[in-house]
Amino acid sequence: CSALVHEECSINNVNQNNPVPQRICTSCYCLLCKCRKNLDHICHCSVCSEPVDKTNSLCYRCEKIIHLTCSEEIVAPEKNFEIRVICSSCLCAAKLNISSKAYLEIRSNDLLCDEHVSRASSMLRSQFQEEIGGLHAPLAVSFGMRMDKANYYPHRERQEDYVQLMHTGSSHWVTCIFQKGSGTATILDSLRNNHLPGHVKIQAAMIAHVENHLTIIRPPCKQQSNAVDCALFAIANATEFCFSKKVQYIDFDSEKLREHWIDCLHAKKMSPFPRLAARPKKTREEEDCEVVKINCPCRLPDIFDDLVGCDNCDKWFHLSCVNLKSLPEGEWFCSSCPKADKTC
Repeated sequence: CSALVHEECSINNVNQNNPVPQRICTSCYCLLCKCRKNLDHICHCSVCSEPVDKTNSLCYRCEKIIHLTCSEEIVAPEKNFEIRVICSSCLCAAKLNISSKAYLEIRSNDLLCDEHVSRASSMLRSQFQEEIGGLHAPLAVSFGMRMDKANYYPHRERQEDYVQLMHTGSSHWVTCIFQKGSGTATILDSLRNNHLPGHVKIQAAMIAHVENHLTIIRPPCKQQSNAVDCALFAIANATEFCFSKKVQYIDFDSEKLREHWIDCLHAKKMSPFPRLAARPKKTREEEDCEVVKINCPCRLPDIFDDLVGCDNCDKWFHLSCVNLKSLPEGEWFCSSCPKADKTC
């Protein structure tokens, strides 16, 4: 409404299509429906979407208003085992041991958040921990973020297969695979025509921990036909490799991925995702191949940060690795060189 209000008389309203918090006054926001309201606003049940009457209650998890007939009473462990009212969506989420937000993402055909990826990684790790490395909770990275502010993945053992689900930093998920005995990173990307982001290269280098260079290939794989199923394809590709120990083109049945993921949550264990063809698909498409240069002793790629070269030994270092905020104006020598005390 553009009115001037006290901060305590307004709240942060986060729209799913615009995740940037915006202040909204309490007069323009319905605390029962958890949404903006118009002058003629009528509260509706969050389950059946019908207008509410006097016989209504609040779901204790999502705190949205619901008809008593659209709710159930359960014993709530997080509320000191008291009897509480819960809506059907939150009840399903509780049975799957995921948040209500994560459950709605599945049912509304929305983009899946990192909660799903972390859960799938955890389930796969518990099933294949003796055979496959990795499968850690994904790093929280976002577009424009400096990667030296993020945590690091543990280094892989070269004698084991290694799988990691990665966020690209821009609302997209991919599967990274290192096969036993190989130093090459294989990226299975359901939007393969897009440029491979620097965040993925940096994360792959964190895991590989190699010197000089890292080879990254992106073989042909099943492509998503919309903008929201990338996490499902990443989980499906990771699951397929864990079971088969092979990198191959699997023609997944896109229409059944979400239901299968729910089945896995119900079963509390992963199983291969549905496919259209029983055998791996053959294709004439060529692999994308890229060599990522690595010069700094930290063994992260050059794109991690700006580089500075020692004027004595010709070695290169990331600025952040040698505690520099900007490139030196004169000569610069690394700490290993005898001229280190003559830095400018």
